[in-house]
Amino acid sequence: MTLHPTANPWHRAASLLFVLWSAIVVVLFAQTPVGPQRAETENRDLARLPECTVESVLSGACMSGFDSWVSDHFPFRSLFLGWSSAIEGNRGITLASDITVIKVTEADLARLERADEWAEGTGSDLAEGSGLAAAEERLPLDGSADGEGSGEEAELAEAGSGAQGPRASLRAPTSAELTELEKAMEGVELPAEKAAPASGKGAVSRVAGLLVQGDRVMQVFGGSRRAAAAFASIVNGYAAALPGVRVWSVLAPTAISFHAPKGYDSSGERVNIAQINAALSSGIRRVDVVSEMLPHAAEYLYFRTDHHWTGRGAYYAYAAFCRSAGLAAVPLDSMPRKVNRGYLGSLWALTRVPAVASHPDEVEVFSPVTKVSARVYGSPISGAGRPTSWVLPNARSYGAYLGGDFPAMVAKTSLTNGRRALVIKNSFGNAFATFLANNFEEVVVIDYRYFNASVADVVVERGITDVIIAAGAFAANTSYHRNRIRKILYYNGPPPRMSQPSAEGSAASPAAAGSAQVAAPPAPVPALKPEVPAPAEAAPAVQPPPQVAPPEGSAGGGE
Repeated sequence: MTLHPTANPWHRAASLLFVLWSAIVVVLFAQTPVGPQRAETENRDLARLPECTVESVLSGACMSGFDSWVSDHFPFRSLFLGWSSAIEGNRGITLASDITVIKVTEADLARLERADEWAEGTGSDLAEGSGLAAAEERLPLDGSADGEGSGEEAELAEAGSGAQGPRASLRAPTSAELTELEKAMEGVELPAEKAAPASGKGAVSRVAGLLVQGDRVMQVFGGSRRAAAAFASIVNGYAAALPGVRVWSVLAPTAISFHAPKGYDSSGERVNIAQINAALSSGIRRVDVVSEMLPHAAEYLYFRTDHHWTGRGAYYAYAAFCRSAGLAAVPLDSMPRKVNRGYLGSLWALTRVPAVASHPDEVEVFSPVTKVSARVYGSPISGAGRPTSWVLPNARSYGAYLGGDFPAMVAKTSLTNGRRALVIKNSFGNAFATFLANNFEEVVVIDYRYFNASVADVVVERGITDVIIAAGAFAANTSYHRNRIRKILYYNGPPPRMSQPSAEGSAASPAAAGSAQVAAPPAPVPALKPEVPAPAEAAPAVQPPPQVAPPEGSAGGGE
């Protein structure tokens, strides 16, 4: 019996077309000149051609790197991506003439609140292998960042059971203690709105936890009174545990509080922030950021394509802090300013709406009027660190502020006023922290998501006078963030021995009563008095140290 090859002409034609297409692709790759090494619309660096060695070939790393390079440098790639974005922008289910649902996963939204996947220069390279645990709590999509009936009850039960030991000053409050804190939240009054504009014109789309209107994307706020009470209790614990140190709470609102579409109730986030402030003990100094920002709501306070505030938005939080702290805020027009265009941020990466891509953001960078020398550290803060830039004036992303997220940074300024600040923050605190170099001789910045050491030790060792807890409203309502802020006060070690509390005292919250406290800093806390920096024209030019932070606009691992 003789076997004959298939004589089907369609099979032959398909084979010829495949060979012809392969040849065309090879010729195009050979003829295409080397293009840019960065995709600005994707806010990331493109893959580079790998250097193959015997070891990388055997491990498969060489081929994996080559696949990534081919994918990133395919001929006419930007054209194909544009077509893809247009298709993605019209996928989903049309519910009404102006409502569209676009598929965004729960994990995608959770990344915004955990690790700021789109920020420049992530601190993961200095996180000493810890990173962010796979078990980190994800942000629910039911409108509650950490509402009733969530993992909160398990957290409270665990915290309220058994003897608390020497570190009880910063545990989660029990259900009974939360009830007491919630009473303080009843009947809170919101700051009076002053010309808070709606978002831009255009149809409103709901994107699984996001709102899209025209060229703006906003997060839909979710929170609960119980979550707010839990956050307030943890902040209260800091005041009780750090006698002799001023402890500040700076809560950052998001764009939904200022740019919600017409008819959308945007008061939920502002109510939640007001409730947290109402539950803070007398030992905490509250900074009313919302009231400071409302009169400026028509300004460029939030990115349209990213979940962060702009440098200008963070400035008004800094101005509110200075007013509360008895400091003189440096005027915006007195600081060196640089504007960089073409930024497409985290919310664009999630939605890929063509109207958003057609109107990229601007990154407005303000540099301090003092000389600043900054270094990056791991955990704990030890050794010489490595030089970095406090701001990156030429960066076209949110990474312009501090260069991204690191376990710890220390900035020394040209001031000698005896005030040293410690900022405990997530990414919303980055832009805010840059302005503090105008008023403090030293600014220590700790990212609670990456720092794995004791904040109490840092306060004592560096003579900190002001501890500023600066986080976004979403973080305050998410138990992962609260747990991290609570954990790093002492981390794994016992607190230092208790010393005499400050004269004005630190009122302990229900969660902090009767527990051990840490030693006060070695030097007395200076009295609150205005510290006016030199005028801009007399200030020394800003001279950032040699830059070792990620290159301009580089993407890293975004609250």
